[in-house]
Amino acid sequence: LNPEQLVLINASLVVNTVLIHIPTFYVWWNLGSCVVGGIFWRETEQYNLFNWCMYLSGITLLVVGVVASNLAAGRKSSTEHAADIKSEPQIHHDEEPASLDENDPEG
Repeated sequence: LNPEQLVLINASLVVNTVLIHIPTFYVWWNLGSCVVGGIFWRETEQYNLFNWCMYLSGITLLVVGVVASNLAAGRKSSTEHAADIKSEPQIHHDEEPASLDENDPEG
């Protein structure tokens, strides 16, 4: 990891949970490795049709799996947030607020 990646990781962790950040980082890291390996080291020069199909299906499976995981995590956090909002005490503006004075005999 270089310093720029650490800055970007910290920025992402401020916005996202670890359960979303780490798999997404993993996908981008693997996609970058696949592209660099194919271009720089010419790993894909000898691929036939079967190799290309397996290679692309593996990348697709990786991306779809992490996207599905992130969507599920996002739905879970939004339903938990909605449950938190529902469980908060409701404030009714037509009621008189309770007195905070310790010496008040009615409070």
